[in-house]
Amino acid sequence: MKFIENMAESYVFDSNLLGISVRNLLHEVTIHLCPMVNPDGVDLVTGNLPKDSSAFLRAKKIADSFATIPFPDGWKANLNAVDLNLQFPARVGKGKRN
Repeated sequence: MKFIENMAESYVFDSNLLGISVRNLLHEVTIHLCPMVNPDGVDLVTGNLPKDSSAFLRAKKIADSFATIPFPDGWKANLNAVDLNLQFPARVGKGKRN
């Protein structure tokens, strides 16, 4: 979200971001940004998901099998234990990489 904010601000004020003119860049290319593709995981690690909710309890049950992953603050997966950054090979419900 901060990246999107920085890009928009640089565009509006016609300034550089990391030495690059954002306005010129966006006139040449299209950038697609997908903020928060894992909103349930964000809610979990930010503490916005009630600890007595069924979603929290389901994720905790999965996490209990992986004692080396601090829960919930070290959890990188969504509430179904799928890490959207490490989904190949898929290990749905495992909460870990291959």
